Amino acid sequence: MEYLIPGKKRKDGKRSPYRGRFRLSPDENLREVPLHTTDKQIAWKKLREIVHEEQDERAGFIRPKKQCEAMQRPLLEHVETFIGERHTIGRDEKYVRELKKKLVVLAAEVPWKYLTDITSTAAHMIDAGPRDGVALRVLQTANRGFDSHPASFHK
Repeated sequence: MEYLIPGKKRKDGKRSPYRGRFRLSPDENLREVPLHTTDKQIAWKKLREIVHEEQDERAGFIRPKKQCEAMQRPLLEHVETFIGERHTIGRDEKYVRELKKKLVVLAAEVPWKYLTDITSTAAHMIDAGPRDGVALRVLQTANRGFDSHPASFHK
């Protein structure tokens, strides 16, 4: 179920942009989304696109939007975010510093720059050249993760 809510008419004669309301199943609450347009046809088209995208995500045809955005971010940015979270939740300063150093070294050693570059075959093909023990253990753990759950990484 989906419908448009016209924007309020302002004193200067213009209208506020349309908003859309929809629900994907009868047991859910209505969700309201801004459509950022004052044209009714464009608003309907945008609302239909939003609803179709939500339905496809729910059915598993496409990845969730957050996951797609995360896959476009560089690996080092994810490392920085993770380190920031460790610091925010109050982990020891020395632990955070050492963890950051290890993760940055590991990110520099692996050939992946984005999460989309990581596949099970790419993880297995990394040679066990001269690495410190931590980097090698992390790569081995990643390989075991790929072996046990390969389908979840290749949707």
